[in-house]
Amino acid sequence: WDIFEGSLCFEPDPFATCPDPPTGFTMPVLEYDHDEGCSITGGFVYRGCALPDLHGAYFYADFCNGFIRSFRLAEAVATDRRDWTDTLAPSGGETIRAIASFGEDARGELYIADRRGKIFQVVPSP
Repeated sequence: WDIFEGSLCFEPDPFATCPDPPTGFTMPVLEYDHDEGCSITGGFVYRGCALPDLHGAYFYADFCNGFIRSFRLAEAVATDRRDWTDTLAPSGGETIRAIASFGEDARGELYIADRRGKIFQVVPSP
């Protein structure tokens, strides 16, 4: 990542340059600036069975602002963008803070891990 941050050149080495066009790099299909968040935590495309309406949605989060969002990819364009932050908030007063990672099990079900070491499974609403 130290060559590009999103689609912007981020080369701290004063003797290096960013290739233009960025040949050999896969550029992002979705970006947001630092007014909205500070660090994207990449996730997974949901492939599980518990939430069939979410099948094919890519989930990601922001480490600093704590939002959880998804989009679907259609012809290399991010579509069906949704915010799941409130929907996926745990019950019982628990919170998800500083999302550090996503995971998935052998069945394609999705998990969210925060910096405190807490792991949350994404499940259907009761």
